[in-house]
Amino acid sequence: MGAPSDTGFFKSFLIARPGALLFFLLLTVQLVFTRFAVAKSERELPPGNHYFSGVITDPGVILSEDPGQGRTQTVRLDNGIRALLWMEQPGKRGDRVSGTAVFTVGVGTRNPGGYSKRNYLLSKGALWEGRPRSVKLLPQNGFFLSVRRLPDRLRDYFRTRFDSVWQSPKGPLLLSLSLGDTRLLKEREKYELQTAGLSHLTSVSGTHLLFITGPSERFFKKLRLSSRMRTILMIFILLLPGILSGWKSGICRASLISLFRMADRPLMRRRDVYNTLFFVGSLLLLFNAYALYDTGFWMSFMTAAAVSFMSELQDKKEGQGKKGGFVASCRASFLFSIAAQTAVLPYQMMSSPGIHLLAPLANVIALPLASILMASCYLFLFLLLPFSNSSVIYKAVSALFLFFLNGLSSLFQWIARTVTRMRLAFVPLKYVLLFLPLFVLVVLLMKRRNFVLKYKKILLFSFTLCLAFVLLFFVSFSKTSFLFLDVGQGDATLLVKKGHALLVDGGDKGHGYHTVIPALRMQAISAIDLVILTHAHSDHASGVMELMEAGVVRALCMPIRSDEINRSPSQEEDMSDAIETLASDEGIALYHLKTGDVIDWRGVQIEVLSPDDKLRGDLNDRSLVLSISLEGIRVLMTGDLTEATERYLLRSDFDFSADLLHVAHHGSRYATTDAFLLACDPETAVISVGAHNRYGHPHPDVIRRLERRSIEPIRTDESGCVFLNIRRQKGTINTWIR
Repeated sequence: MGAPSDTGFFKSFLIARPGALLFFLLLTVQLVFTRFAVAKSERELPPGNHYFSGVITDPGVILSEDPGQGRTQTVRLDNGIRALLWMEQPGKRGDRVSGTAVFTVGVGTRNPGGYSKRNYLLSKGALWEGRPRSVKLLPQNGFFLSVRRLPDRLRDYFRTRFDSVWQSPKGPLLLSLSLGDTRLLKEREKYELQTAGLSHLTSVSGTHLLFITGPSERFFKKLRLSSRMRTILMIFILLLPGILSGWKSGICRASLISLFRMADRPLMRRRDVYNTLFFVGSLLLLFNAYALYDTGFWMSFMTAAAVSFMSELQDKKEGQGKKGGFVASCRASFLFSIAAQTAVLPYQMMSSPGIHLLAPLANVIALPLASILMASCYLFLFLLLPFSNSSVIYKAVSALFLFFLNGLSSLFQWIARTVTRMRLAFVPLKYVLLFLPLFVLVVLLMKRRNFVLKYKKILLFSFTLCLAFVLLFFVSFSKTSFLFLDVGQGDATLLVKKGHALLVDGGDKGHGYHTVIPALRMQAISAIDLVILTHAHSDHASGVMELMEAGVVRALCMPIRSDEINRSPSQEEDMSDAIETLASDEGIALYHLKTGDVIDWRGVQIEVLSPDDKLRGDLNDRSLVLSISLEGIRVLMTGDLTEATERYLLRSDFDFSADLLHVAHHGSRYATTDAFLLACDPETAVISVGAHNRYGHPHPDVIRRLERRSIEPIRTDESGCVFLNIRRQKGTINTWIR
């Protein structure tokens, strides 16, 4: 029988694989259902403090030996709305809770390439998160509830029983590889795994399962166990990783497919791999409609499809007698890795805007390591089960266990770190988009030549349209831009010019990895030429230290040090010593700036207006004040300048005029005085400030001062990232949130 014609390809595909038809039907139905549910949730639960009552549907997991520690739990409210609530006294699945809580809706991305809390909540089947003020817990009991709680109890048991293992130096990595829990990993480790394309290994997946089921099955055969006993043991092994990791999408899909394949053996049949995959996907969507908002679901699904496709090709080659030894196996593994990386390209571009060319090779080496670590971890944990934590045997076996896995864990981390450091191998999003249409066209020509010839006009038009879009996307990066990033109650301003970047401050802890680096990647930039730190308080400096640790900073500037800085216990910590030590350790050039210094960075003139040797006060008083001039536009950066320093500076002969003023100290009442505004006379003012911050910034007095002078204030808490785009000596303001 000949191959199906191109016109009937999709029709024949759906007829041969009814699982695919069921999957697409369910996908459509669940998409409509969830959108209606989300709209209902937004209408019936406005933000604010509300009384709530509901049932715990997901109790979350713990990490400490204290079983009563707080955790985030999913609660289905009585009106059907789901919310994530932080419970200081957590309950169990099925328990009723009531009380009052402050509810906030999950927001989307607030910066280029940033994290979306809304998408995360939707993947959990919720739209709201709440912080309870008072909670009344009403425990529920019953036989069926006890059965449903068994997996929860088992997960909690493994996390508390082996707490000493997880708290060891390599424990966080072992916990993520074996139980899929990444909460103990350091932000630097998460960044390196994500950039190297290895973060999917920290979510227990089907590939891990193969490294457990294969050896286990061979071992059971050698023991000459009965067929029934082998089946029971294999089902237990198939279910155990899913139970311990909380049935995430990858392991859930892999376990179900493995169970279907086990059922095929006594029936003497072999299911179509794609039909099985679509059918399993349908089951997952049927029991969890919100899985379609989970990137892990699609990543797992697409990876499985790509690997299945490559596996079929490999089987055909072996059927034709094309076998090989070690080299052929390595080649096949590399091709599998490339197929998987190509399949998850959309996810890669969303989570890390671009792709790392070394990711397939890194996966070929790291995947067996991850699987060996996972299988060994399970083996040692079960060996430790009979002994109490305080016993000599437990301590000796756990020490041996950690010593045995230390080398492999270090090698795994070294691979991630080494690949991450090779920044030139990272291909930014715009270059991926540039070659993607051409890549698709070449694949179509190779695989379905008749289809290309028949629809060549449509394909040519589509290719031209894609190319035009990509070129427009490419040209949009040619302008000079200031990005006033939304880093909450902190400051971080990125200046981008012709593929190079300068950063003024880096925000508080976490924003270096999760805000600044994604913004750099979206601008197709792999490293920062120069970081200027206005002062060494945490909300400006912690993110800079993360960037230094990540190896993306080439040079650093700070204010001159003074021995006469006022210090008191109530003031924020001075991080200057830690920053200078880290700069020395990382080999980063460090310069100290003072009044009168001028920096010429790629045609951009940066004049330092403060501090000088005579200026007294705390770190805020001695913040760097920078006048940045480019293409006829002047921007005044003021750090956390105070009213006292403003008065001191106004007595100097400096020109403070600016087209845009970055308002000092997040809009504090004791800065941005009328006299200073008169000297600056800006058209626009940007205020970097966190939503609902405890300081009440920006103060109403500051807003009134700006409005009295007809200066337009733009706030990051309302607008997200603020862009000042400069082209042909003309500046335009845009905001990420409109």
